[in-house]
Amino acid sequence: MEAISSWERRNIMIGFQKLNTVPGVSTFMHTVGHIGTGEVLVTFFALLYWCLDSDLCVTGIWLVPVAEITNGLIKWQFQQPRPGWVDREIDIRSASHEYSFPSSHSMIICSLAAFFTAVRPSTGWLAIVVAVLVCVSRVFEGAHYPKDVLVGALLGSTLGLTHSKVYPMVLDLLDEHLPSVAGRITVGLVGTLLVYMLVERYYADVSGTRVPSTWNTRNGLSHGAKLDPFYVPYCNYVAMYVCCWITWISVSSRTWMSCALACEEQLNALSVCNEERWWSVFDLQLHAHSYAWLNCCW
Repeated sequence: MEAISSWERRNIMIGFQKLNTVPGVSTFMHTVGHIGTGEVLVTFFALLYWCLDSDLCVTGIWLVPVAEITNGLIKWQFQQPRPGWVDREIDIRSASHEYSFPSSHSMIICSLAAFFTAVRPSTGWLAIVVAVLVCVSRVFEGAHYPKDVLVGALLGSTLGLTHSKVYPMVLDLLDEHLPSVAGRITVGLVGTLLVYMLVERYYADVSGTRVPSTWNTRNGLSHGAKLDPFYVPYCNYVAMYVCCWITWISVSSRTWMSCALACEEQLNALSVCNEERWWSVFDLQLHAHSYAWLNCCW
């Protein structure tokens, strides 16, 4: 793989980075590259939830932790250095502790682009344009090789399309076989713990690997910090399981809320037709809500 990486640096990256002499290009690429960061994605999903489509937000946000954790495990397997760590001619404009292959930015953003294109074809072109720009910016900033972003984009697109098909099927199966909130939360906790155990075991296997000292001579990190491509990303992955767990609780709670709201709508319709018997309807509502709570939660 080093032969391919060397060819990419000499024939693509060095020349591509010379475009920073064009006014505005460097600023534009740096800004675009931030779209794939956690801060921007959190803001995006918050706006999506509160302003546009809460169901789409809850469905799509799963891709961020799933893509991030999957990407991290692959990086630990290949342990490929970033371009600037091994080549002084590559200008490092975006530093990171993580390994290079494949690109997590491209994997996450392309998974989201593929998902939103599948579920909202009318606006899919915008998601694709953003994803392409993010991928290109990662090469321009010296953070990744072209092959890193291409493989990341392929993996992310596959993950996004698969998620758009499989996620609704999983919810349907849960509605049929596990309708209670408590049961779903338990299943989510077990699943999250299994993922944690997998990453923890893999981290224990690879964390003893030594980073070549030459990589630290030009790692792009501030204040002379040393590279730690295992523990620092591992902490991020731990945060991702928490995201998975919170998201699963949200999905489970929304199921109960949908049940309760549907019950309330039916009872409100009944009360309109029977205004003279409102005390009886109130009593019926009280019992129905109690039954819905017990049935959905336990």
